[in-house]
Order: sequence, then structure tokens, then C-alpha cells
Amino acid sequence: PIPTSSAPDRAERGSSDAVRLLEGLRANDHRVPVVIFSSGAFARENREAALRLGALEYTSNWETLFEVIDRRFGPPPRA
Repeated sequence: PIPTSSAPDRAERGSSDAVRLLEGLRANDHRVPVVIFSSGAFARENREAALRLGALEYTSNWETLFEVIDRRFGPPPRA
């Protein structure tokens, strides 16, 4: 099962929800592209762990988020 959280205090939880999600995916050999979009809080520690666990990117910047999506999946089709 993929780990979930009821958002306890960060000190109780240890790692971020994003890192726990990636750990669960890896432990169960699920291979899906993951981009973490999060606040800037604890970004340095969480980004390093998320990238090490296979995330395509860990960002709090909208422009970076859309660049990663376009790079991985291509731009959306034009109407």
C-alpha cells in the first residue's frame, strides 16, 4: 500500500509526506513519474531525498512545475 498521512506534526512524522510516498512506491516496485510540488519549507532536505528516491523534480515554483511536465509528457495538444 502507498503511505498516507493525516498530517501529524512534522516532528512526529519524521520525513515529509512526499518522501514517504516515494518510499512506498519504491518498496512496492511501482514505477510512475512523480513531480513534487510543495511549499518551500524544508525544501532542501526533502528535495534531496525525493530526487534520490526517483522523483523527476521537487519544486515550489509554478514555472518549474510546468517545464518538468512539458519536458516529460510534452506540451498539451492545441485545440
